[in-house]
Amino acid sequence: MWLVVLFIVVVVNSNVEVMGIGPGVVTVPIMEAKCPLVSTFYENRPAPEPLFYSRWVHIPKTGTSFGTALIHYACEFLSEDIYPHRTERNSGDMKDVMDKFYKPPFCTGVFQFHFAGHAPLRYSEREKGGVVTMLRDPRRRHYSGWQVHGRKGTPTHPEDLHDYVLMYKGCQMKMLLGEKCEFSLDEAAPDVWHPTSKQAERAVKLLGNRKIVAFVGLTDEWEASICLFHAMYGGFITHHEMLNTRPKAKIFDDGGWQQIHYMEDPYDWMVYMEAKRIFIHRLETYGIKVPASLHM
Repeated sequence: MWLVVLFIVVVVNSNVEVMGIGPGVVTVPIMEAKCPLVSTFYENRPAPEPLFYSRWVHIPKTGTSFGTALIHYACEFLSEDIYPHRTERNSGDMKDVMDKFYKPPFCTGVFQFHFAGHAPLRYSEREKGGVVTMLRDPRRRHYSGWQVHGRKGTPTHPEDLHDYVLMYKGCQMKMLLGEKCEFSLDEAAPDVWHPTSKQAERAVKLLGNRKIVAFVGLTDEWEASICLFHAMYGGFITHHEMLNTRPKAKIFDDGGWQQIHYMEDPYDWMVYMEAKRIFIHRLETYGIKVPASLHM
């Protein structure tokens, strides 16, 4: 059974009606994607509500490809073949695509999308709400970062995997609480920010406040995350949203992440487990089948 969502939002400005195909003015999007449904839940699922503002908190190593979903949600008339990091067209990174296409005639401007790279969420931004983010099993995230980011053996990139985890523990928690997560190559050895359980509890509470955090997906459950985003907020699922559109940023899945014990980063583990709980609950609420891997 495939997921098909139809919603209509009519907004009239100065007695002029404008037709669109995204979340914007007089919007009639139809979402069709290979999203496995649970029919008994789907029949009573909440209707999608258009999202008019979003701040993407892009935590390192949690999925640059989410930008593809967001730019197409924001820009209803953008060709499906245009997306960040499309190498054969040299489309550039997310910033390049935003600079080139986040404007008329590709976007109506009804959905305001704020992209700030890997900048943490500022307190003032919480007040606006609309925060969207992907979180990841911290063991996998740390392992991927250790393999990809920086040069091993430098002050900001320890040679030893466990030293790397020690330096960057609490990264996802930090980003949600407004603290910097990672360090550039030209920086001196960072002062290690010592996270606490109290801070993890603050981040957990923040995740559960939908007035602030409108959406949280799980990197390792990519397709289910894309399905859930559109089930909650409407819009089309373009083909490339389901794919890793940044193939040079390899996903290391050789099992090396299993060298890391979850208690090496108890802070991000606490935040991730809350994100997982929220994610499963929302999949059930919106009638999307919960992946078997989430029951393990």
